[in-house]
Amino acid sequence: MKGFTPTQKELEVVKAFADNLTRPQVAKTLLINERTVDGRIYRLRRKLGLKSLAAVCVHFYRQKWID
Repeated sequence: MKGFTPTQKELEVVKAFADNLTRPQVAKTLLINERTVDGRIYRLRRKLGLKSLAAVCVHFYRQKWID
């Protein structure tokens, strides 16, 4: 998506998943509720027009937003 820049919170969630953490581990690490994690990923998928969390992680990696 042109003109999209992820927020710091979005970067944190995607990086945690890219680091192979589970949803409960992401929530615990970031001190947020699991439903908040779900919501952030859902909104990212909608913004980017992607079907899966894996696709979001790949997109962030290709954009060099995560390592």
